[in-house]
Amino acid sequence: MTDSAGQPETPLEMAQRHVAESEARCARQTEILREMITDNHPHAAEVAQRLLVTLEDTLDTMRERLRMEEARTAGGAA
Repeated sequence: MTDSAGQPETPLEMAQRHVAESEARCARQTEILREMITDNHPHAAEVAQRLLVTLEDTLDTMRERLRMEEARTAGGAA
């Protein structure tokens, strides 16, 4: 992706974007899960819960990648 000036994003910026996007996906999936529970759709809620677990696992991986990029960037700045 590129920024508003048309410059390609750095690996750190990409990792930050991925974390933010994944956090938004998890939040939305949590809303969907609550709706399924409230509306008494147990099978759909079970599926929504499994998907949420997968999304949260993916978010953990993206956060780890972000930590690695932050460390790499900090190491290069020293």
